Amino acid sequence: MRKLAATTVLLAVLVGACAPLGAHVFETSLFSVDATTGAVSLPLPVAFGDDTNLVVGVEPADPTVFRAQPLAVVNDPANPNSFVVAWLGGTCDRNAEISFAPIETGFHVHLQINEKLGLGCPAAAVPRALRVRTSAPVDVDAISTSGGL
Repeated sequence: MRKLAATTVLLAVLVGACAPLGAHVFETSLFSVDATTGAVSLPLPVAFGDDTNLVVGVEPADPTVFRAQPLAVVNDPANPNSFVVAWLGGTCDRNAEISFAPIETGFHVHLQINEKLGLGCPAAAVPRALRVRTSAPVDVDAISTSGGL
């Protein structure tokens, strides 16, 4: 019985440690358009985890306006209570998980891109952009980033 209880506790700790998203999770899907053919891509599901309690919603942003190499957080010129997370993805991306958390010097955004199973992806550099709406303005200069391609 003790062994079963210890195994259950260990499993719960491991599952909790692998969950990168925050207390509040927002979901949307992003699409990209091929500039040459005009073809629209399959949707890219995006989950945004917020540990700051500042986020009120997320939505797709125009990736052609917010180009990133390979990941950036920029001001949203249309709304002072928004910022945009922009990155370069690939055609083999299955989904993306973004976490937004407070740190000692401000905030941190981490991007985890999960690829479809296979032997790697031959095509990259698909621009992606997610608008993050907040309850108050956030200084993008106080946001550090990690992850991406």
